Amino acid sequence: MNGKIFINYRRDDSSASAGRLYDRLSAHFPKDQIFIDVDNLDPGVDFVEAIEQSVASCDVLIAVIGTHWLISADEKLRRRLDNPEDFVRLEIASALKRDIRVIPVLVDGASMPRPSELPDDLKALVRRNAVEVSHTRFSTDSERLIAALERIFEKTAAEQHEREEKERLERQGREHTQKEQVETEPLAAKDRERLQAERAQKEERERLELEADSPPPGPVAPTLSPEEPEASKPSSQTPKPIHPVQPKPGKPEHKKLAPSSSARTEGESLPRRPVTFLAIVAVLLVGALVYFVTKPPIPTPSVAELLSKAKRSLDEKDFAKALPLLQKAADARNPFVMNNLGVLYQSGEGVVQDYGKAAEWYLKAADAGNSDAMANLGCLYRDGKSVAQDYGKAREWFQKAADAGNPVAMNSLAVLYLNGDGVAQDYGEAREWFQRAADAGNSFAMNNLGILYQSGKGVAQDYGKAGEWYLKAADAGNPAP
Repeated sequence: MNGKIFINYRRDDSSASAGRLYDRLSAHFPKDQIFIDVDNLDPGVDFVEAIEQSVASCDVLIAVIGTHWLISADEKLRRRLDNPEDFVRLEIASALKRDIRVIPVLVDGASMPRPSELPDDLKALVRRNAVEVSHTRFSTDSERLIAALERIFEKTAAEQHEREEKERLERQGREHTQKEQVETEPLAAKDRERLQAERAQKEERERLELEADSPPPGPVAPTLSPEEPEASKPSSQTPKPIHPVQPKPGKPEHKKLAPSSSARTEGESLPRRPVTFLAIVAVLLVGALVYFVTKPPIPTPSVAELLSKAKRSLDEKDFAKALPLLQKAADARNPFVMNNLGVLYQSGEGVVQDYGKAAEWYLKAADAGNSDAMANLGCLYRDGKSVAQDYGKAREWFQKAADAGNPVAMNSLAVLYLNGDGVAQDYGEAREWFQRAADAGNSFAMNNLGILYQSGKGVAQDYGKAGEWYLKAADAGNPAP
């Protein structure tokens, strides 16, 4: 049974567990069907494109999640998952976007993250059923994972066979239709000629029948040519000759009722049937006009209804269906909707990924007062997406969002002060904003406060305080290192 497996893991979090899992899987499946460590790329290779190609060739992606997976940070204390170019994030996001089966594998006692702790393009990961693999039950747990993979490969093979069979039948049907068209084309031409001849004969018969059924012409007053002498003019007392009309041979005589004197007055120009027809048309037109004037207007869905439908589509991962609903709601200048449209364009869900469009919607939402959009604009300037990287602009947007009470922006602003990006490095200011974000419930800020107390930056070094903040972060869903 062939099926390709992609193992995704973070080296500073679960390299040992991932390696052990690779050895176990390669003992059951062909080694050339298992991929690991895509980050070893040749110089000049587009790593985003390389990752997408590698992930796209697989049937299953195994995301190995350890206790530090969620909070792993770079040398500037930035959480790696917040970096759109992080390998781990790119690999999982690419699999989710392509609807490839993703299996979270929890090792070392780790738990599944919450949606609020993940970037938008990874939020769907929390809806995937996870498999726990522990050291004490490694053999049993890995066998359970292998059994699940075999079921997936069997289903994938069956679906592939069904698709191929359907394509084969459709191809045969097209070929058969083309063959029939080629064979029947001469016959079709003859049939068209025969139908045209029959139609012409029928029209000729109908014309002759109409002429036969039409009444004979009435008497016409004789006229005189200018050259006729006056003496040859008939007098008023001279009786006019009456010539009887001979019936046409071969046609039965039709009895006609003489019209009554009231049926048509002298000088009447319109026959009775056209008048009746015009009356009916007038009645229909008046009725249609009354209907369109009096019919109730088609109700326009409210913004709340549009948002409810869009949420259902987003929950079902039908981003293409959610997009027009959000765009209609955005016409009402709803800042929440405009921000979410920006998120879709930034993540490329339901649309072609476009950071420029994302920035446009974020700006509209920010101008309408949405603090999440302000924070998102700050991230675009910080990371240089669709705009030139500008830490000063990033700080401005983070500051606006933080002043509006956005805890995510408070944490991001604190990181700028911590690293001296766009502002003078100031550990005290960093601690102040971390504190505000933590008080607002941001688990990342709680974890960052623990790092400050552990390292003694901006505060007196205090391992006890560091432990307290790590514990608070863990209770809020962000496991401590």
